[in-house]
Amino acid sequence: MRSFRLPASVIRGYWCPTEDDWRAIQETLYLTSVPGMKDSIVEGLWTPLEQCTKELDW
Repeated sequence: MRSFRLPASVIRGYWCPTEDDWRAIQETLYLTSVPGMKDSIVEGLWTPLEQCTKELDW
């Protein structure tokens, strides 16, 4: 898991996201609202690259 520094504005209790940040937040909320998607993403993060396929079956 990656670590990151919180901006000083967050520590002081406010944060004004950029447009890109806001879109990323919206996408994350959408993806985690899909049943099973969160678990699928986490599983994919822990799958070794050698076990991944280059061809999709959908």
